[in-house]
Amino acid sequence: MNLLSKTQSMGSDGMSMTQTWVVDSNCFIHLGSMAPDSFVRDLGKILPSEGMYVTPGVHDEVRNVRFQRWKKQPNLLSSLKPLLTTISVEDSQIRGLASQIGERASPQDVDLSLMVLASKLSKEGREVTLVTDDFKMTTTSQKVNLGFSTCPPSTFIQRLAEIGPKQARSGLNSLSRRVRAAEMRYAISRAGEYDIQKVYSVIKTAKSFLKKLIKTDIPGIMNFMVIRVNVFSLQIAIPSKVSLF
Repeated sequence: MNLLSKTQSMGSDGMSMTQTWVVDSNCFIHLGSMAPDSFVRDLGKILPSEGMYVTPGVHDEVRNVRFQRWKKQPNLLSSLKPLLTTISVEDSQIRGLASQIGERASPQDVDLSLMVLASKLSKEGREVTLVTDDFKMTTTSQKVNLGFSTCPPSTFIQRLAEIGPKQARSGLNSLSRRVRAAEMRYAISRAGEYDIQKVYSVIKTAKSFLKKLIKTDIPGIMNFMVIRVNVFSLQIAIPSKVSLF
């Protein structure tokens, strides 16, 4: 029997650490377009009492997002309100982080506010994960060592499935696969804005993802086939010695 709660892990000092999720706008946009009507109910059974952490800027960016697959398509923020903890971040802290990172490499202000919040929560002794598929947020947080980890929305949902009740796992795993397909399509569409190593990383992830889809998810495979066609269209910019598939 696991003596730790579903949202805790054991730290190096033997003390249990609460898993804390700071979530960016892109994750909520994915959820709005893909989450089934059971999602909020399942989420309430899995997350700790404070739910997901956000900053006011996230509210501004997703205030018009609705759950597209739900009956009557309710507003996402209204539906998730009991599961959100919103904390403001001072402008001086945002500017300070932007200066530390370097203006050219710096993410946008809302993203910076989430990074500041995640760093502050980690200093409270929490195990913090910033949920984002934004390339700048991921790389810059590693560059300046802010004390938290990052993962894309699809991985966040997959982890919820792993720790959630058995009856919620199938739906969450299916949602994770659909979100991951969308993440890969987006990354590949933006490949020209990143260096070639980023493209290779996306392709490696896609290959691993396909192996899982073959066993479990025919609709997911169809999504992947679209992605594969897009990848091949990029081959003219990739050295011939590199094997894509």
